[in-house]
Amino acid sequence: MNKTPDTSQGYVVLTGTVEPEDGMFVSYCPELGVASCGDTVEEALDNLGDALAVHINALEEIGELDRVFRENQLKVITAPAPTESVSVSVPPGKTVRAYTQTVPPVIVS
Repeated sequence: MNKTPDTSQGYVVLTGTVEPEDGMFVSYCPELGVASCGDTVEEALDNLGDALAVHINALEEIGELDRVFRENQLKVITAPAPTESVSVSVPPGKTVRAYTQTVPPVIVS
């Protein structure tokens, strides 16, 4: 199967979970293994969104974005990111946020 570079912007949908830990809240994105924290649930999830953006930019800068996305089976959706909301399955008792993270062009199968 041939892969061709996608020259348009796209987005990826990532999830973040948050749990209390030692008087703070720890947020985690299982798709990329990125974590953050905050004093409130909202702050922990907001900080995770910032950390995801930094992580994706760093992966692009070092030329590893395609490999990491491929290894984690992340699909880049080659359309404008939605301005409304996206749906994700939420396990009972978990606080989850879906992130639509704009990503630079990557190799799309």
